[in-house]
Amino acid sequence: MNAIALVIGNTNYKLEKHVLPNAAKDAIDVSEKLVNLGFTVDKHTDCDILEFQRAIQLFSAKRKKFAVGLFYFAGHGLQIKGKNFLTAIDTRFEDETAAEYSSCNLSMILDYMDTSTMSENSVNIVILDACRDNPWNLAVRSVNNHDLAPVFAPKGTLIAYSTSPGQTADDGEKGGNSIYAKAFLNHIDDEEIPIEDFFKRVRTSVYAGTNGSQTSWEHTSLIGDFYFNSRALNHSVNLPYEDYAIADQDFISDGSNLQEIILQMRTHDYYSQRPALKSFKSMNAVGNDNISDLFLIGRNILQSAHGGEGDAKKFMNSLSFSLPGMATNEENHVLNGILFEMYFNKQGRFRQEKFKNDFLDEIYSLEEDGLYPLSFNMIAEHVMPFKNYVFYKAGDKSVPIEVRIEDFEFMSIHRKLIVRPKLVSIKYKGKELMENGNEDEESEWNIRAIYFTDLKRLISKLLMIPLKKLRLSVNVNILDNDRITVPDIIRILK
Repeated sequence: MNAIALVIGNTNYKLEKHVLPNAAKDAIDVSEKLVNLGFTVDKHTDCDILEFQRAIQLFSAKRKKFAVGLFYFAGHGLQIKGKNFLTAIDTRFEDETAAEYSSCNLSMILDYMDTSTMSENSVNIVILDACRDNPWNLAVRSVNNHDLAPVFAPKGTLIAYSTSPGQTADDGEKGGNSIYAKAFLNHIDDEEIPIEDFFKRVRTSVYAGTNGSQTSWEHTSLIGDFYFNSRALNHSVNLPYEDYAIADQDFISDGSNLQEIILQMRTHDYYSQRPALKSFKSMNAVGNDNISDLFLIGRNILQSAHGGEGDAKKFMNSLSFSLPGMATNEENHVLNGILFEMYFNKQGRFRQEKFKNDFLDEIYSLEEDGLYPLSFNMIAEHVMPFKNYVFYKAGDKSVPIEVRIEDFEFMSIHRKLIVRPKLVSIKYKGKELMENGNEDEESEWNIRAIYFTDLKRLISKLLMIPLKKLRLSVNVNILDNDRITVPDIIRILK
């Protein structure tokens, strides 16, 4: 089963009294959870009306390829003339007519989702943290005195509201999540729970967390079962490999020579991994009947090398010599496994972070050889949905990244004022990627100085862009051997 989600959170409305401090954070946190559970996620925050409409149209076009579609909205909701509208940050609230024509009609969103389903068994889920009826209390998400009107869910659809008709919905403490989003995030990791039971747990938490003043509710016409946290939900539905190779946490050896080698490579013990890799290289393991095992061998070679095993590292450092001869019908399943392991975890789900990037340049140097087009086309297709997390996919040209460096003053451990050039910004297409730390906590203890050439390698790995494809523009003249101050830990905003 495969799933796609459109998540929108609007915080910075034009009028200060309409600002919702937590809505964008709700969208970000929900998106991360959904990605981890196997959804392909298109996330937007602070949408104006044009961006809102474009996001919905694009989502509808993509929806046709997926069995499950989910729409999540955090922001202000309106009822106008018996119809429900979800507001953009530039929605005009001076009167109902202006608001109606500068908001998104919920019925339109439901129609888009209903008409773009791939089959009668498709599932649509609509989650609205936007049922509001208090116009002046900034702790709730509302601008008028009418709660959202009841909506009947089309066949195969569940609509979840953060609160019951006539109630307000608490936005939560500033810097956190709304009461509803907090409950949603708390329970979504619960395993093998039918969606109806999942939302019952959410409702119980919301009711308890608000002392009974808020009760979420749902309307459903779902036919079959759906589970948010199910092993059937992964990102790799179109690969020609067995489930144990995709979600390799489930691997159990059948006793064959090749699977026993895989079992030894999975031990995290150098003294087992080294002879296992040697045995694999010496055997004639290529064939049409074991492509899943070859794929899994590739994954485990990268795992071993990433863990520091010497022979596996040598294998990865000499791929142009190691891989030829391992192809089956012009496709190299060992390389496919290596590429897959970089981006996907033991559950077959996209990593989001902690990519296995130690051999990024060595792997993508093969792309230039032109010998493995099927492998690089495969990984390009599988990372395509995660554009907010990966900035390069096979076949792309150079990737422009803007870096800003400024003089930085800090106090050494000997209480001496020191001035050094410091990395302050990393941007892609004008969007800031570098999470800002606490300036007050910056000292010699939590910053470090590295050469600019090492900074380029660091950015390459953080953004998963091969060094040869990374095109940096810097606001100052700087040489490769100049030292730059950087935070001890650099976090990338997704």
